[in-house]
Amino acid sequence: MKKYENREHVFSMSVGGLIIFDNSEVLLVKKRNGGHWTLPSGFLKTHEEIKSVLEREIFEETNVRTTELENKGIVTIRHRHNKKIGNNVWIVFLLETKSKYQIKSNDPEEIENVAFFEIQEILDSEISDAVTKELLKKYKDNSKNCTLKPSDKNLAKSDDSFYNLFL
Repeated sequence: MKKYENREHVFSMSVGGLIIFDNSEVLLVKKRNGGHWTLPSGFLKTHEEIKSVLEREIFEETNVRTTELENKGIVTIRHRHNKKIGNNVWIVFLLETKSKYQIKSNDPEEIENVAFFEIQEILDSEISDAVTKELLKKYKDNSKNCTLKPSDKNLAKSDDSFYNLFL
């Protein structure tokens, strides 16, 4: 993890894809440093556009090209504030697919595994993180509505952080 002790303002932005197959399965990745199954995602680098980062990260982590997916819009924006490392805004797009493709990690140093799961399996288990579960609950409850509203849930695991989701 990077150290930011001497910076007054630290801000980062990341994007992710909630990739749904046949309205019932979700494509998730298991990152080597996290332990949980989560959405494919990554940070924007200086001078990158959101669309190109989404394309790059999904391809690197799953071997799926976003041109093969139907982008339904933004499903959430998460603002994470952490007193030690600063602020991060994460934008997640709902992407639907009619094919399971040949999934694999193109970045084995970062991604341990890639797989499709039944949405209900993720909701009923502890193999995924709380944010991924909240997004899947929203999708299951209303799969065609991408209207964003602030959520009053704080899904952070410590007093040093606050996660504000727009669902």
